[in-house]
Amino acid sequence: MNHLLQSQRMHAPAARIRSAALVAALSLLALSACSLVDDPATETASNAGVGADAIGVGDLELRNVLIVANEQGEGHLVAAIVNGSADDVTLEVSVEADSATELAIDVPAEATLSFGEQEGLEEPPLIDGLVADPGAMVEMTFAVGDDAVSRQVPVLDGCLSYLEGLEPDVPADEECAAHPEL
Repeated sequence: MNHLLQSQRMHAPAARIRSAALVAALSLLALSACSLVDDPATETASNAGVGADAIGVGDLELRNVLIVANEQGEGHLVAAIVNGSADDVTLEVSVEADSATELAIDVPAEATLSFGEQEGLEEPPLIDGLVADPGAMVEMTFAVGDDAVSRQVPVLDGCLSYLEGLEPDVPADEECAAHPEL
């Protein structure tokens, strides 16, 4: 009998180690199984900007699309338009029914057109008759030939530092007088 107790004592540490390893393996499986039923957020591309992003139309892709507007119903279209094709493409842009603005933007083959105020960027196209205050969203339609896509696009004022100087007909030093805290 004494021999049996000694044998059980010798096997007890091994049994405890096996039990601990089994608990650790089951815990690891239980905690990592979430990715089997849910896509991890790290695998999803997201936009850190404020504009409508990744709008694909025809051979073009529009990125970070927004309008920087003044109080008189004018706005500048700010965006990057990527043409990955070997042909020049014309993008037709219209702003919701209340605005009479329709733009035709020629995008060169295998090029990116970026509209903004910084050096090296193109002068932003003017949208006139905009019936939306900064902070609103407006419906815009982007078309290349028969392919058309409509999206809600944010309307902002020029009070954010990276939008400074983009409000139509508003001097940069006067843009944020109503928002001195920005």
